[in-house]
Amino acid sequence: MDDHVFAAISGPISFSAIVLNIVFSFCLLCPPSVQGVNLQQPLKVLLVSMVIFSFLHQTTIMFFVCQVATTPFVYGLYLTLKQLFYFTNVVNLSSVTWLSILYYVNIVPNNGQLFIWIKRHIKNVVYFGLVADRGIVLTAGVLDYVSTLRPEEQPLNSSSSFNVTAELSSDRDVFFYLGKICTVIYSFHLLISFGTMILSWSSTYIYLRRHMTRMEESSSPFSQPQFQSQMRVTVTGLVQAALFFPYCLLIITLVVTHSLPGYNDFDPNDNIQTTVSSLFGLCSSVCLGFSQSVFRQRVVSLLEGVFKQCNNLNG
Repeated sequence: MDDHVFAAISGPISFSAIVLNIVFSFCLLCPPSVQGVNLQQPLKVLLVSMVIFSFLHQTTIMFFVCQVATTPFVYGLYLTLKQLFYFTNVVNLSSVTWLSILYYVNIVPNNGQLFIWIKRHIKNVVYFGLVADRGIVLTAGVLDYVSTLRPEEQPLNSSSSFNVTAELSSDRDVFFYLGKICTVIYSFHLLISFGTMILSWSSTYIYLRRHMTRMEESSSPFSQPQFQSQMRVTVTGLVQAALFFPYCLLIITLVVTHSLPGYNDFDPNDNIQTTVSSLFGLCSSVCLGFSQSVFRQRVVSLLEGVFKQCNNLNG
């Protein structure tokens, strides 16, 4: 993909996502003004994490867009931004994954001893999972950044040139394998996140559908706000997982074809990957806004207040 095409597509998408996350931040920071909206831990931590890292991820993409017009191209800044791009993306996906686990544990009943223990300590389990995920991803990011610092072989005119060249070749092999280790970690993390999201949201949806069927057979109403909220969150979670599938497939494909001869011709500057990531991030933020009442209802209240003030000024 041409750099200017990338900037024309990813720029508006990332800007829209940034604005959306700023609105979500306001919704989380402002005092509750809608009755029935009460965020409890660890849900609040997960939502804050998703909003912050989604904002940082889209901001990083905007820096890539701005670098298209930068002359000369700052390669050192590009490497730093690339690591931030991967880190914020994977951490955001980790928060989304733990959100699906949280809803599964809180909605679907299970009499297993392990499940009961997890449900009883779900707050600590989520906190530990988030910290462990960030530690793994940060380690992978450091390895990947170090792998970009591999020494370059230069012509030497000395009697020891053969030994020095062999040493440089050995060093480059070490850096090469560090990069491969990082790639494997990122790939497995994506696959585990995708599989967990699919299993969690699918199981939750199946349980809610069965529960709805039983209530219909017993002529019981199923219009309770809590049930509607659970179904809405689950459906949007499934949509988010479905959107995650092509993105995950693209990343795995790029990883597999990274060493092939034609790879550099296919996506030389990772523009395709970055564009798809920005689009998925925007769709993920939209799904989050629809699923969580703290965002949806407070945005509605904010718009109603704006319209009311406009009517007062016109009157």
